[in-house]
Amino acid sequence: MRIKRSTEKTALAMRSANAGSRLSEWLNSRSAIGHDVAKVISEMQAAIHFAQLSRADVWRDEDEEIQELEKRVARIRRVTKQYPVFLDPIGMDIHPDNFYLGFRPVSGDRRTRHGCLALADWKLLADAGAQWKLRRCLHPGCQLYFYAKRKDQVFHVESCEEKHKRASAKFKEKRRKRDANAYRDDLPPLKQKKLDQKRAKRALKAKNEAKQNWHQLLHS
Repeated sequence: MRIKRSTEKTALAMRSANAGSRLSEWLNSRSAIGHDVAKVISEMQAAIHFAQLSRADVWRDEDEEIQELEKRVARIRRVTKQYPVFLDPIGMDIHPDNFYLGFRPVSGDRRTRHGCLALADWKLLADAGAQWKLRRCLHPGCQLYFYAKRKDQVFHVESCEEKHKRASAKFKEKRRKRDANAYRDDLPPLKQKKLDQKRAKRALKAKNEAKQNWHQLLHS
């Protein structure tokens, strides 16, 4: 009896989602700090992101893109040789719906075993075409790895997105003030005085409007 293609895709998607969750959890853990596998996965994910950005650029240099990927692929080949795995039948029974080949570490050393399992999960993501879903949070204060559920998901959690928006708003306001001051400094003294008077009037008007709004809220 043949398995339906949709059933195969669903099972693969579930396994890849589980693999992505396990892999991101390990990459965020202490055991991944300084680990060769963590470094190489991070480098390759950056290469994948680089390739995606390059494809979006109509003026991209394909030779540069290929060289960048080949350089990192050569490194991962050297690293993966140190973390061998074997295929082990996994499943409750031999029925195709409950049976597949999983990766098992050859080494019993804990640090090596973690590297083997991480590579196995990363390989599963590659088989499912889901390596791009393994991302780092865009918020500078977080930067944790996570398994994205959507193409436009770039933050680990909603709170990181809110913090990033607030930080961006503060940065924009700071830059606006800096540009405005630079513009004022380039003006002749007489025009500087007129500009300062206009700014003072606007500030006083905004202050009075804020007071009026506050009084209205108090008496409403």
